[in-house]
Amino acid sequence: MSHPILNPALPLSSFGERKVTIYFAIKKHEATQLTFQRGHRPPYQDAFVVLFKPKAARRLRYFVDHSGQTVVLDGWGHPDFDWLLRSLADAPWVEMRPGVSVKTVSCTIQPGGDESRDKYQLEFEHYVRQLKPAQLLLNTRSAMARND
Repeated sequence: MSHPILNPALPLSSFGERKVTIYFAIKKHEATQLTFQRGHRPPYQDAFVVLFKPKAARRLRYFVDHSGQTVVLDGWGHPDFDWLLRSLADAPWVEMRPGVSVKTVSCTIQPGGDESRDKYQLEFEHYVRQLKPAQLLLNTRSAMARND
């Protein structure tokens, strides 16, 4: 696969045409193609370039993961761990006036609390740990941790 974001001098890994779920941080993308490359991506010394084709899309998308936040799982239908989407799903509708309803969500961080590890992040980490090894196709979180 050739794409301007990919460096032809670096090795390329591809899962080809396959249903996969990509979590970048905890944002979920379902895709039909996945290619990735690891190496120097200015301004980062070590980063993953993840090139994918979202479900029902015609064009490829990509992101650069320089901090080890990508997890790729086999298949579709995995849960969503985005705090806003999950909070909105659980929030009740409030009718403001006839024909106008809203949902309100909020996020409170306790003083001294770790903003980066909310309950949905912890649920995601537990979900990934309980998967069968064959379901976990790529985990840059563990790959980047080994290099630190």
